Amino acid sequence: MAIAAIKTRSPIKEDAAMGIIFSAFFALGVTLITVIQKDNKIDLNHFIFGNILGVTRDEVRDTAIIAAIVLIVVFLLYKELLFYTFDPLGAQSAGLQVNRLNFDS
Repeated sequence: MAIAAIKTRSPIKEDAAMGIIFSAFFALGVTLITVIQKDNKIDLNHFIFGNILGVTRDEVRDTAIIAAIVLIVVFLLYKELLFYTFDPLGAQSAGLQVNRLNFDS
């Protein structure tokens, strides 16, 4: 969403906006990990890889529900998303709300 906001509100191209956002979030992540490790002495590997044995049934259920919702939305909007993906200007001229499709997907 941040990339789309930069792209639509400034003359910066999409690839440059991706570089800006990814670099900013990487810097934020490094800063947060540094702050967390000072206080708790937490191993960085736990953040990167996680602990599969620590996943509860509720978390698996929630993940399955979210995945089902995403699949239903993609199934319902498949033609519109396909049209927008390959020809955004054609989709806009055909009457599709391309900004809405960009943020909903």
